[in-house]
Amino acid sequence: SYNLTQINASITSDGCVISAIYGFQNDTQAYNSTGPYIVDPNEGFTVYATTGCVWDGSV
Repeated sequence: SYNLTQINASITSDGCVISAIYGFQNDTQAYNSTGPYIVDPNEGFTVYATTGCVWDGSV
């Protein structure tokens, strides 16, 4: 699992400008922007970033 703050920092270091990043926690049925994010088919991940931004996927 990764923290959304870590993911945000990784995307930003690739030259992207993030306006919002959220993970959907299935157990709480709520979005968060700083907490843990565990990849699971039941969870969503949303990033709003600059157009043309390319993230290499590494954290």
